[in-house]
Amino acid sequence: RFNYVREVDYVSGAVLSIRKEVFDEMHGFDTHFAPGYFEDTDLAMRVRASGLKIRYQAFARVVHLEGATSGTRLDSGMKAFQVPHQIKFAERWQKTLIDYPLRPGTKEENKTLAFKSDRKKVLIMDEHTPRTNADSGSLRLFHLMQCLQGENYDLHFMPADLSFDSEHTAQLQQQGIACYYRPWTKNVFDWIKKNASQFDLIIVCRVDLMASIYDTLRKTAPTARLIFDTVDLHHVREAQEAELSNSVTLKKQAHATKEKEYALIEKCDETWVVSQTEYLALETAFPGKNIRRVSNIHKLRLNTPCFANRNNVLFVGNFRHPPNADGLQWFLEAVWPKVHSERPDIVLEIAGNSAPEYLESISKDMNIVFLGHVSDIDKLIDGKRINVAPLRYGAGAKGKISHALASGLPTIATTVAADGMLLTPGKSVLIADDAETFAKAILALYEDETFWNFLSKNGHEVAKAYFSEQAAGKEIRKMFS
Repeated sequence: RFNYVREVDYVSGAVLSIRKEVFDEMHGFDTHFAPGYFEDTDLAMRVRASGLKIRYQAFARVVHLEGATSGTRLDSGMKAFQVPHQIKFAERWQKTLIDYPLRPGTKEENKTLAFKSDRKKVLIMDEHTPRTNADSGSLRLFHLMQCLQGENYDLHFMPADLSFDSEHTAQLQQQGIACYYRPWTKNVFDWIKKNASQFDLIIVCRVDLMASIYDTLRKTAPTARLIFDTVDLHHVREAQEAELSNSVTLKKQAHATKEKEYALIEKCDETWVVSQTEYLALETAFPGKNIRRVSNIHKLRLNTPCFANRNNVLFVGNFRHPPNADGLQWFLEAVWPKVHSERPDIVLEIAGNSAPEYLESISKDMNIVFLGHVSDIDKLIDGKRINVAPLRYGAGAKGKISHALASGLPTIATTVAADGMLLTPGKSVLIADDAETFAKAILALYEDETFWNFLSKNGHEVAKAYFSEQAAGKEIRKMFS
């Protein structure tokens, strides 16, 4: 419970860092506490009284051999100043301390105090810790957390798998988000029963997770505002896949998922979707319910490389997500051979983990490179001239498109891929649903700098209006107002 950056009342002088100009403004440590003890606590109280914050940095490391200099006895040497200086401190800060709770007498009281905050508390739950460099859903959730923090909410995150990720859990903790994981948190349901009542707002991502914990949350946190973050409407994607494959089994699964999602929408206080199409569909299906579009969230990037300093075509996709493998297979078999026959010099660069072997096998001798996981996706985007999104089924707003828009990279997409993203064909995106049209669009745009700049500018404006941190913050402020 201490392993995250958090606001505190004071930090020990054993390891304390402060900007020199602030230290000088405070006139340093007060000689009232000379030669030592409580001078660090007093400094922190004065800094906080000036309107600044004191933060505990969980990722700092220091070895402090307590008592090595001053001993440990309170009745002799330097250590003897500790008790009288405690009285001095209490006298100076009496008016402030009167509102403080008593010193905790038990471990449980200590835990309760550590959990308390003057800010409203938000619990966010997802199936796993967001991997910001792996998929657009994770990136959206991370930026969403930052937006909530910008509104001064105290954030807590729990992954349903209770796993600790040395990179991404630590990323959240460094951001100032309390995270819960094994071995300290042993069971999701037990933790919810014990702690959920302390939260003002609870956001649960994805239909299966919400369905599994809804009853427990409602019973243990009846006054909390409960938000169902669909991430995308799963039944839409499943229905499209069923239609494409003409599978009776998949159609039944899509119907069952729809019933499950709709039941949760009816019961929850608010539902979030990521695309305009899904937002309009739910507004019609659930008049009077709180439906909100909280879409993909990206940092807007300006002054990216110009047309002349770019080359090649880019596809980005997490291959654990089935629509990506399906769409890329169609593109490699039907579209890219037409492009390659006309322009064998253009390289198709494919970024994403765990690409199936069959995709690599049909890519031979066509100037195609599988990059695997790319840690700096912005740098990759900045070098490419065209982004492609050839999906044949899917739901929600596609991160591969919104990320490109925010970076000024024009996209050629299918109607399915661009659905619900508030894009205008021919102005902020190019739409191509058959192989011939797709190939011609790539070949034409690759050489047309004027049209490329037109698409880049308009796409960036769409990103600013609908997929930026500012747009997300606006929606969140509307919700809390």
